[in-house]
Amino acid sequence: MFNFLVVLFKNKERKKIIKKFVTFDKANSFYNNLIKKSSDIVFEKKYENGKYCDYEIGLVHYGSSKDQVPVYITDEMGRNIKVKLEDETYSLIKISKYKKEEFIFDITKNKKLSLDSFIKN
Repeated sequence: MFNFLVVLFKNKERKKIIKKFVTFDKANSFYNNLIKKSSDIVFEKKYENGKYCDYEIGLVHYGSSKDQVPVYITDEMGRNIKVKLEDETYSLIKISKYKKEEFIFDITKNKKLSLDSFIKN
């Protein structure tokens, strides 16, 4: 059974479960690698279908949240907001901002390119 999940949130709602883990150490190292890769992205996706999108990535534990310390996130104004999950069977361990990469469509090759591959070509 999987105890830990790495989850992508879009506009404070769960969008996708990225990966499931049994141990905390592997889940935490995967989470930290995603955060490190996210910080390297230059051209991030901010709008989707004409609406502003805010992406966050979280490390979630399957189990009761009674013994967990509450998690707070800081918004753009500097306010601390307590993060609550709708589903009480999961508890949040960590959450942080995530930059999702925007792709550029190349008409000549008929495929999407990242900014790095665009600069190289």
